[in-house]
Amino acid sequence: MLSYNKRTSIFLKKFIGTIEEFKLIEWGESILIAVSGGVDSVSLLYSLYFSRHLLGIKISCAVFDHGIRESSYKEVEYLENLCNVLSVPFYTDKANILVESKINKKSIEETARNFRYKFLYKTANEINADKIAAAHHLDDFAENFLMRTITGGGSGSIAGIKVKNGMIIRPFIKFSKKEIIDFAKLNSIKFFEDYTNYQKDIFRNNIRLNIIPEFKKINPSFLNTIYKTSEVLRKDDEFIENCAREIFAGSVSNTEYKDSGMLTCNIFDLLKIPEPVLYRFFKLALYEIIINKNDNKDNNNDIENFISYGNFKNFLNILKSNKPNILFNLNKNIRIIKTYEKIIFEEIENNIYVGKIKNTYHHFPLDFKHYEYLINRGNIVENNSGNINTINKFIINIKELDLNLIIGKFDNIKTKTVMDKLIKKKFKNPLNNTILFDFDKLSFPIKIRNFMNGDRFTPLGMQNEKKVKNFFIDKKIPVLLRHNVPIILSDNKIAWIGFIIMSDMIKITDSTKSIGYMKLLNNNK
Repeated sequence: MLSYNKRTSIFLKKFIGTIEEFKLIEWGESILIAVSGGVDSVSLLYSLYFSRHLLGIKISCAVFDHGIRESSYKEVEYLENLCNVLSVPFYTDKANILVESKINKKSIEETARNFRYKFLYKTANEINADKIAAAHHLDDFAENFLMRTITGGGSGSIAGIKVKNGMIIRPFIKFSKKEIIDFAKLNSIKFFEDYTNYQKDIFRNNIRLNIIPEFKKINPSFLNTIYKTSEVLRKDDEFIENCAREIFAGSVSNTEYKDSGMLTCNIFDLLKIPEPVLYRFFKLALYEIIINKNDNKDNNNDIENFISYGNFKNFLNILKSNKPNILFNLNKNIRIIKTYEKIIFEEIENNIYVGKIKNTYHHFPLDFKHYEYLINRGNIVENNSGNINTINKFIINIKELDLNLIIGKFDNIKTKTVMDKLIKKKFKNPLNNTILFDFDKLSFPIKIRNFMNGDRFTPLGMQNEKKVKNFFIDKKIPVLLRHNVPIILSDNKIAWIGFIIMSDMIKITDSTKSIGYMKLLNNNK
């Protein structure tokens, strides 16, 4: 148990002062303490235990056995016994990190961290803990600062370990390692040494054992200097981050992402944003996709693995490029698509592009898939597509696009009514998915297929033919979309470019006697 002397009192006073300064804990909260068995985490357990009544909190202990050291199970047993003595609820789990790191092809340190935090979040959720207390201290802070400085990073990453990050709180962040060791020795706190902390071939250990001691020789207050410097960087970063969040909230809809599986932004608006703010905007967009994908707002490891200034520069080059259509795979999970004035962030596995045509969104597969269907008068060529033939109506399922094409003919009464509406310009087609045409000008067989290079047609209202490719360019139809836009042909001549425009050859005139219609509908409608 703790020795109630002046030095212990000063330590706990600073400990509680840190919690109050950063508002880490509120009265009545449940705190799950992450304990490894080392001097830092065991001291944290004791500090929160003897401060629990002053803070008005309930505490519990979580220990994850990485299975790296043969004696690790003994450490877990000791900690469990300690928690029994203190009447602190105890939770534990284990994994063979050496094996898992090989399976996942990641470093031992990264694998251990991923498994440990997954266990901590899972346990906290199961026991309804409000916070997870970790024992990171000032030396850890300096190590992280130097590691990020050496390997590269923005002001946000270099600013170091956050004292509060989601559920994670770090009450020891203003304590040096020496202060914690002195506290443990003064109060005869038993802890375990991890021999891997002294292996100099590990990057972090090299920083701790070789580099930081040299800095301390130059500046004995090196740790506090690092902390103050990082605070300045953090405040600057928070200001820029808040600016980016305001812009992001005003230009990107979370509902849009959940509905369509992507984030769409206007390129010209993005180019007006100062580069430091745009970098944060870029990160926010990726965070949004990862968070929605994983449904986990606390573990951001996945995105940190590929958010880099290099990838941001690639993004910036895409924005500034004169090319109207660009596709860039950021990593195996996310791609960036530029299409004229739009930039899209999209999950690759989602594989759906929402293209805007005539102010209407239509869903087409992004990847090109060849398709071709035939309709003969009086019958339908079977093409394993579930086609249906009804009186004066043909329905064909274009399964590659998840669309139904309906071709029908109005009776004489309906034809007169439609003609009256057309004359009075009362025919409305807000979705741009329906055309009315002179049915007698339609020749069978009717073919439905992809756009092909060399396609030509006479657009409605024009007299001369035009290449479909040039028409797409004029209308700024994304190149990624073009080969999946449905093309409907009558006697091998284009009658309608689905959702976009019909051909002049089948238009309704004063001499029209029979009116037909074509309609494209999603299968679920």
